[in-house]
Amino acid sequence: MTELLDTPSSKVSLNFHAPVEYAAGGDVKIINELGGRLLTKRERKELHNLVLQLDREFGQKGWDTWTYLHEKIGVNEVGEMRLDHLKAAQALLQLMIEAKQAAFGTSLEEAWRQEYQSVCCDLLEQSEIEVNLRAELRHYQQAYSVLKCDHDRLQQVLAQHRVAAAQFEREKHSLGSGVTELQQRLSSEVQSHRHSEAELKRAANRAVGLEHQIDSLIAGRLVDSEALAQAQKKAEQAQRVVRRLRGSLICGGVLAVLATGAAVYKPLFQAELRAEQSKAVMLKRKDICLFDGEPFSWGTRINTPTGIQKCVKSRTGQYLWQFGK
Repeated sequence: MTELLDTPSSKVSLNFHAPVEYAAGGDVKIINELGGRLLTKRERKELHNLVLQLDREFGQKGWDTWTYLHEKIGVNEVGEMRLDHLKAAQALLQLMIEAKQAAFGTSLEEAWRQEYQSVCCDLLEQSEIEVNLRAELRHYQQAYSVLKCDHDRLQQVLAQHRVAAAQFEREKHSLGSGVTELQQRLSSEVQSHRHSEAELKRAANRAVGLEHQIDSLIAGRLVDSEALAQAQKKAEQAQRVVRRLRGSLICGGVLAVLATGAAVYKPLFQAELRAEQSKAVMLKRKDICLFDGEPFSWGTRINTPTGIQKCVKSRTGQYLWQFGK
């Protein structure tokens, strides 16, 4: 508790019963025993500045401060304050400022402590967040490595695909050229086939004519063969007659002549008969060439007035004579 003593000799004494930082307005007791002149305008301004400092720095309203100051000094308004009241009023206002500063310092320290704790909590949270972020960063780095490997592999696959596409285009162009060439060859072969069909038709017509000729020739040859067979039969009958007459002396010479003639002409007749039969068989074949009505097999060469001719087979399957060595 602080006591302010105001004596008639205009001396003011302040007795502090506690440290200044713990002093408050209610701890100050002013004993007004002073007189003297009224305060000047400058002195009032000094008090007003202290009151204004309390209002500006600590939010204490000026009206409340003046009311409290008047009550403690023992006046009703500032106009009643004397010169001897000035130092006591200044000391009281200064004590109030120091008390506010001490309270503000405590609250500020508490605020700083709370802020420090909050900052520590934030740092812990940020540390945890940093750890999580580092873990996520490692995870993302691993994912990036995997994605990079996949990207490189896809680039390789894309390059291979491009090479395959280029090769496919080349093969496609080559196949197109091959198809065009095949179409041209097919067209030429179709034309050749049509020409061959025409030749085959002509050859077939000629073969039909030749078959008719061969049939007529075979018919003529068969007549000759039958005549030879009849002659052979007659010769055999003559031989039988000769055998029957062999015992007769009268016909001995005749039999001898007939036997000699039969022995000489029989092989000739048989050879001619075999030749006619072979000719008839050859005339029935299709792989022969005819010259003057006589059949010749494939590959036979004959001398003609115009030169050597050879029996050959044409592309149409027809057998024809061809000049050659």
